[in-house]
Amino acid sequence: MSETLSKESSARSGRIRIDDRPKHLATRLERGEIAVINVADLDRESAAALVAAGPVAVLNAQPSLTGRAAALGPRLILEAGIVLVDDLGQDIMSLREGQEVTVTGSKVLVDGSVIATGSVVSPDDLDVDVADSSALSPPLTLRLRTIWAKMARRCCVESTFPSYPTSVSGRFSS
Repeated sequence: MSETLSKESSARSGRIRIDDRPKHLATRLERGEIAVINVADLDRESAAALVAAGPVAVLNAQPSLTGRAAALGPRLILEAGIVLVDDLGQDIMSLREGQEVTVTGSKVLVDGSVIATGSVVSPDDLDVDVADSSALSPPLTLRLRTIWAKMARRCCVESTFPSYPTSVSGRFSS
């Protein structure tokens, strides 16, 4: 069994801290607790704040990487050796602050009962999602199209053609 698989399948328990704003949560989160967030496309700054607080796991009600944006946060969390479970659903946000939970693979348990199931994020998942994400190119493509359209308008519409004193009237009859 690989080290990644053993990390994913090992149970991690702790008190939970819940907040929709990861940076705010990081100020209250203590080492060894479990962070519960509700953020699609987790950004690098928010992830860095969480990593600095030292949770044993991060549980996200939404996908941390949707493909709409190049979210580097999930990679930072995984590189720190923190378990990241995504897409647990909104019910995870209704848990009580300070409640004791256990994370086993993709399952979240309270008192031995499964209360939510999501997806354990692995480095391979991030490689595929980021590689497939075109989040960095659409703004550039849009900007280039806008510049091209402005240049075309200036060239073809706003330009005046030079006038020549020679009349071409009647010269090109068929």
